[in-house]
Amino acid sequence: MDLENLESLADILKLMALKCKGDLNEKSTLLNRKALLLYKHIADTSKTYGLGRENKIMSLQKLLP
Repeated sequence: MDLENLESLADILKLMALKCKGDLNEKSTLLNRKALLLYKHIADTSKTYGLGRENKIMSLQKLLP
């Protein structure tokens, strides 16, 4: 799986977390953590800097306990 696909997967996980936030807080947290791990992995392995990706990482870090 290439980095673009991984970032798309992380975006989907983040959207899923937003959708289920009211129903299951634990599930939302788990999805956000997985998205954060993917974004960090992409940031570490990518040869290019992505400001949007960094903003997503910062917002998830603020959101998670």
